[in-house]
This record gives sequence, C-alpha cells and structure tokens, in this order.
Amino acid sequence: MNSIFTEENLLAFTTAARFGSFSKAAEELGLTTSAISYTIKRMETGLDVVLFTRSTRSIELTESGRYFFRKATDLLNDFYAIKRSIDTISQGIEARVRICINQLLYTPKHTARLLQVLKKQFPTCQITVTTEVYNGVWDAIINNQANIAIGAPDTL
Repeated sequence: MNSIFTEENLLAFTTAARFGSFSKAAEELGLTTSAISYTIKRMETGLDVVLFTRSTRSIELTESGRYFFRKATDLLNDFYAIKRSIDTISQGIEARVRICINQLLYTPKHTARLLQVLKKQFPTCQITVTTEVYNGVWDAIINNQANIAIGAPDTL
C-alpha cells in the first residue's frame, strides 16, 4: 500500500481530480491518458475504494475521492514544503531572519519591496522587520534581537 503514496501517484490523482479528466491530466503532466488511468486504477485497488465515477466523457470524484483529494493535496503541499526546507538547509540559508531598520530610513513602500524580493529569493525563510531609533539598531544586533541592521549609525 505504501507505493500508492508517491509524489507521482498523488500528482496524477489530484491533477485528474482538478481537471475532471484523465486526458487533460495526462496533457498537463506530459503523460499518456492510459498511464493516468492505470495509476488511478492501481491506487483504487491498493486503497480498496473507488475514487472516481467514470462515464464515457467525464470523471467525477466519489465521496471517498473527495476526502482523498483533500488529504492528497495536503500531503503534496507538505512534501513540497519539506523539499523547500531541505533545499534551504543544504544551501546554508537561515530559517529565520530579523531585520532592524533605522526609523530615519524606514518607509513602508521600500520595506514591502525588500520583503517581496527576499521572500522570492528565500521562500522558506521567516523574515521579520522592526524599527529602532539611532543606536537602537546596534542595540538590536548586540542583544540578538536582529540579524541584519539597515541604517545603523557609524559609531556606537
């Protein structure tokens, strides 16, 4: 039964469910319709449930299929999150970064743009921003309340 829960199988199932069609799922995933159909049939046999009702022109999730779709989607999302986290760790990227910005330089527009760029580059990194006045930026670094200082004065 454990071979049912592979990324490929779950992706085939969820894609077929989203499109309501084995052929559209096959096209989306670059597979043949028969490969999708065979995968789904194997999953149904392994789970001992019918996931789709089939007609000549369409497929529709059964009640068990709808439940499995929600769980399979959660599993895939968790799987991809784990992969991103492992990639982040292997690249030596911090899981959490705290940025402290001098209030004289802080603007919501520029800070939002900075966060947008950082989140795109490091999607699994949790980034928080605080502001401080003058030497408070250095205090945040010294007191381990921030990892990065922006706009800290030259002297302490």
